[in-house]
Amino acid sequence: MKLEKWLLIKNINTSSFALQIGVSRSQVHKYMHEGAIPRVDIMQKIFLTTKKEVTPNDFYGVTLDWQQNEKKNQQKINTEPQF
Repeated sequence: MKLEKWLLIKNINTSSFALQIGVSRSQVHKYMHEGAIPRVDIMQKIFLTTKKEVTPNDFYGVTLDWQQNEKKNQQKINTEPQF
């Protein structure tokens, strides 16, 4: 789940969440709107603070659908005739 959606569902503002994970409100905004990727230690805090609902994959855009499509594409490549 995206961080912005999680905050909305839980009715938590960015300032409060920023305090919980130890970053500035503007940094949380960058995570949500500017494609900034949290450092590993902050990523862990986000993961734990959100009770594992916001995962590192949510910041990289890796989803189960994406993983399944990649696997299908790889299988297709492996089964095509070699010339």
